[in-house]
Amino acid sequence: SPVQFPVIWFGQDNDGGSGIAFFDIFVSTNGGPYQVWLPQTTLRGAFFQGTQSNTYAFYSVATDGAGNRQSPPGAANAQTTVSIVNHAPALAIIPDQTVNEGSTFTFNLPGSDPDLPNDTLTFSLGAGAPPGMTIDSINGILQWATTENTGPTTNQVTVTVRDSGNPPLTSSRSFNVLVNEVNSAPVLAAITNRKITEGQLLLVTNSATDLDVPANTLSYRLGCNAPQGAAIDSATSVLTWRPNETQGGTTNLISVIVTDNGIPPLSTTQSFSVIVRDTQPDFVL
Repeated sequence: SPVQFPVIWFGQDNDGGSGIAFFDIFVSTNGGPYQVWLPQTTLRGAFFQGTQSNTYAFYSVATDGAGNRQSPPGAANAQTTVSIVNHAPALAIIPDQTVNEGSTFTFNLPGSDPDLPNDTLTFSLGAGAPPGMTIDSINGILQWATTENTGPTTNQVTVTVRDSGNPPLTSSRSFNVLVNEVNSAPVLAAITNRKITEGQLLLVTNSATDLDVPANTLSYRLGCNAPQGAAIDSATSVLTWRPNETQGGTTNLISVIVTDNGIPPLSTTQSFSVIVRDTQPDFVL
């Protein structure tokens, strides 16, 4: 048996009368004299705390409701030697892990125990684990849903496995989870279509945001289809265009492109149309 083991007993009243009132449970250690372990108990079983390498013998004496008491048996009802030694569980060396931000990190802990299947294993997270990381205490599966705010970071994780032996033993491992920064494309607000006249100044202030943490630097440029004379400030995003007298009566598709300085750089494009009314003569004689 292990150091702590269960002892179970039972009995019945042969004359079918008052029934068994209680049991006296006796134990002998290493062949020594029997001593009362549990006096006048109504239980049918209990755990006995032994000592390694000792041999224990047990017998029970029943007493019925009328006071009739069973005679002690000539030999032990059960005997066992404490020889099962609990061995500590083990966690294999865990190399550092890598995950991209926005992804869910999943890892199955490599736990083992030489005393399986007699022992059961329980897994737990140590202090300092990143917020939101969880562990299944039974199967040892780690899970962590990372977010934009998670990367780039290096997170130390400590895990512990505990067995059900007596006494229970544990083993721990620490490793790092590296969260990579993943660049996200900037977001450029839609631009409404415009109608202007020849010689009128078109002024458009564009609005773009970068969802990365920390935010990247944004720069603006016009697409290759921009009309002659149109320009955009690469830093402030302000687009200007004053069509001349020869550009009236036209519909012009203008594309605004915003690009971040992430790795790799990413861009977003919004297009809008500008109708120029023909209000001035094209030529002077």
